[in-house]
Amino acid sequence: MLDVKNILESFDSLGLDQIPEDAFNVRRDTKYLANISVLGKLLETLKAEWKILEVDGLRQHLYLSWYYDDPQLTSFYNHLKERNNRQKFRLRKYQNEHAFFEIKTKNNKGITEKDRLRLSKEKLHNVPIDFVKENSPRDVDQLVENIEVQYKRITLYHKTNNEKITIDTNIRFQEDGLSKSYNNVLILELKQEAFDKNIKTKNLLRDIGLRLNSCSKYCLGILNLREDVRHNRFKARLRILEKIEKEAV
Repeated sequence: MLDVKNILESFDSLGLDQIPEDAFNVRRDTKYLANISVLGKLLETLKAEWKILEVDGLRQHLYLSWYYDDPQLTSFYNHLKERNNRQKFRLRKYQNEHAFFEIKTKNNKGITEKDRLRLSKEKLHNVPIDFVKENSPRDVDQLVENIEVQYKRITLYHKTNNEKITIDTNIRFQEDGLSKSYNNVLILELKQEAFDKNIKTKNLLRDIGLRLNSCSKYCLGILNLREDVRHNRFKARLRILEKIEKEAV
C-alpha cells in the first residue's frame, strides 16, 4: 500500500481564503464506494491535476455531523425512496471549531442545493428556527437530533475545471450509546457544477475501480443503529458496505 501521508504532502495546496464562500452550494453529486486500499493509487492518479485543501497545516481533517429528522424519519425514508425535492438537516462542526447548520435539498433533476448558517458555540445544538422556516416546508418543531457521524476528510479541487472531490475515511456512526465503525471503507463524492457534462473524472474513477453507489451517511447510520427501521430491500446496501469493509487491505 502506498504511503498516503507522503502523497498528500506532494499535492499542490490551496487555503480556505482561495475558495468562494458559496462554492459548490448548487451542484450535481456522484458518490462512490471503495476499500481503503485504493486510496494511495487514487491520490497518485489525481495529484497532477488537483489541489488539496490545507487548513492550519493539515491536509486531512476531522468532521463531526449531527443529523436532524422528525420521529417518522421523513428525511431517511424520502432518501431511500428517492423522492423529489427531499431534504436533509445537519449540524456540521469542523476541526477548526467552525460550525454550520445545513439544509441539503435534492430536486427532481438530481441537482443538490445547500443552504447553511454559521452557528455560535452557545447555539451549537439548537435548531435555528427562522433559518429552517425560510428554507424548508418541514415542521421545524418536529426536528430532533439523532445520528452523529464522524470521519476524516480529504478535499480536492481541480486545477482548471469546476470540480471538487471529497474522500471520507474512518467513518463512525453513534446514537444513544450504540456505534458502528467502517475503518476500511472509503466514500468519495464528486461534486460538479449543476449542468457540467464533463465525464473525464467519472471515467478515471471508474478505471481505478471505484463503485458507483448513492449512499447517504445519514441513511447508513440509521440502517446500522436502528433495528426497528431495517427492511429487507434496504439490507442490500449494508451488505455491499460490509463486503467492502472485509476486503483485504
